[in-house]
Amino acid sequence: MAPLLAYGAVFADPDFTFGAWSGGGTEAGVMQSPYYAFSEGGLGFIEAVVSGNWVRPEIDWLSDGFRQRYQHMITTPMAIETASQDDMAHLLTTLVRGDRFNEGMLAQAFNDGTLARIVARAVALAERG
Repeated sequence: MAPLLAYGAVFADPDFTFGAWSGGGTEAGVMQSPYYAFSEGGLGFIEAVVSGNWVRPEIDWLSDGFRQRYQHMITTPMAIETASQDDMAHLLTTLVRGDRFNEGMLAQAFNDGTLARIVARAVALAERG
């Protein structure tokens, strides 16, 4: 959990950028698909999530039950703020794996405050022991 905890202060820094959209242009008749380019800090966050064992292979994030669980967690007020470690692993697994198939999923979660809420909950869980 420790690598993830540092991102509470990182995300609170008003100068922090998670990344930026790039590509999407056309050159010599060839169009490049837009993609999200993570900043060094954005890549560090992903590494912290993976190295902290928040992304777990046993979580079938594509199944209907897990998708419903994810939707509940991100749309229900206070769901993240009261989440268990298991809930947090499901959220982070869905976000990290989902970003591979849905370009910008992690960026949206950063922009709408979901990642900051997840990190704040991880800090609260660590403080409780």
